[in-house]
Amino acid sequence: MALMDLKRVKDKVAWVLEKKPHTREDDTLLVISVWKRFYREEFHDLVFREFSRPDLPSFESIRRARQKFNEEGLYLPSEEVMKRRGRKIPEVQEDLREFNNDNQ
Repeated sequence: MALMDLKRVKDKVAWVLEKKPHTREDDTLLVISVWKRFYREEFHDLVFREFSRPDLPSFESIRRARQKFNEEGLYLPSEEVMKRRGRKIPEVQEDLREFNNDNQ
């Protein structure tokens, strides 16, 4: 799919996560990569113009899109990063299942 065809934030996040695996390790790096790749002019305004309020997707929107992919087992960080964070995917999945069951 061509870059110009990517309309939704979710699709742009997926493209960056697929093409730049190092962004899976750090949400800030992911957000900056999405902004630089798909919102270059707005990103430039954010960085170089003091009173500009550029029309960029929020950090939280991008982070949530990444989180949804991770919940589906897609674009996961490296095992090393998971170990460093002290959690493993099965543990997180079990916590999510318990939380879901408790709230039904």
